[in-house]
Parts: sequence; C-alpha cells; structure tokens
Amino acid sequence: MVYAAENASVLTIDIHLDPLLSMNSSARYKHALAFSCAAATVFVACKSPVSNQVTQSAQAQVHNTPNPDSIRLDRDCDQRDEHNQCTIYGPSLITLIARPELYDGKVVRVIGFVRFEFEGNALYVSQLDYENAVPRNGLWIDPPDGFQSFDGASKAQPNTQYVLVEATFNAEKRGHMGMWSGTLEHVSRLQAWHFPTVVRRIPDMHLEKMAPPPIPPRRPHP
Repeated sequence: MVYAAENASVLTIDIHLDPLLSMNSSARYKHALAFSCAAATVFVACKSPVSNQVTQSAQAQVHNTPNPDSIRLDRDCDQRDEHNQCTIYGPSLITLIARPELYDGKVVRVIGFVRFEFEGNALYVSQLDYENAVPRNGLWIDPPDGFQSFDGASKAQPNTQYVLVEATFNAEKRGHMGMWSGTLEHVSRLQAWHFPTVVRRIPDMHLEKMAPPPIPPRRPHP
C-alpha cells in the first residue's frame, strides 16, 4: 500500500512491503510500476504554497523583462510622430544587414557608399566593399523616380560616393540574382554625405633636428 501526505513543504510517502514479499516477480513488477506512477502523480499534484509563490514570482520576472529587440528598435529610432510612434529608424548599415528581420518593412535612414550601374545599383558598407565586389556587405537600392546618374549629366544625383539614404527596407528582395542582403525601395531622400576633414599640418623638420644626440666620450680608466 502507498500512503501520501503533505505539509507546507514536505512530501511523505509510506510504503508497506509485506504484501509485496508474498507475490511472484511478475506481480511485484506490476505493483512497482503502479507505485512509481502513483508517486509521480502525488508529487506533481501536491505542490506547496511556497513553490507556487516561487513559480509565480519567476513568471512575473520573465513577463516584465524588456525584449532586447524592442530596446534596439527604440534606441535606433531617429524620428517620431505626434503619437510618439517611430517613423524613421537609423540603424547602421551593418546592423541592417545583420538583423534584417527587425527592420523589414520599416523606413530607415542609413549611410553608405552608393554605386548606380547596370545590374549593380547598390549601397555598400564601405568603398572597399564596392571595389572588391562584396555584394553581401551591401543592399540593392532602387533609384528614386526621375533619377539620372552615371558619372555624367549635370543633373545627376550622387553616385560612386558616400550618401545618406532614406527608404523602405525590404528584407526579402535581394536585387539582381539575389546577390545582396536586402533592398532599399521607395527612396525618399538621397544626398551626398560629407564629413569635414581635419588636416593636421606637420611643420618642416630639418635633418639636424631629427639626428640623435651625440654620444658622450667615454671616461678614461683610472
């Protein structure tokens, strides 16, 4: 026979073995199996109030823990409307390529090296990525309406240089032959990105000023 009792935190199971000793091995196996099932049922059913409080506290902590993805999106928001809803996100191009699912369908503002050419309209992380043909480090970009550019016309918009782009990011479309890491479509802003360069002039230095100091003469031995 199996008896179970529980107080606030202790589960007690009392087992009487006398009936089991008079049974054959097959009957003992069946009763042992029944005992295991009964013990498991009692253990699951008889949870103490203390354990219930711990479980509820842990669930509350998990529920109140901020979502890391929500934190990132809130941090990357560049512009909000009157209802405090984000209208433009400003992730780095590296973040956009690494976490495309976060920004899919959202308007983004990014900076990169752009190149418009036949079957190669793309915004790259850097000029080196373009020069070394690394399309995975870039996004396909749909030229804006009325776009004219190929290193030539006076009305041409920025090309083959660093630019700031505002557009809708599409994580599913990957450009010509699917070689890029996403697409920037519905471009609403495209302008050259210039950052002031600080040139530090080094004054002319005469050769004698750069020469090492003379070695002092060795002292004579006594």
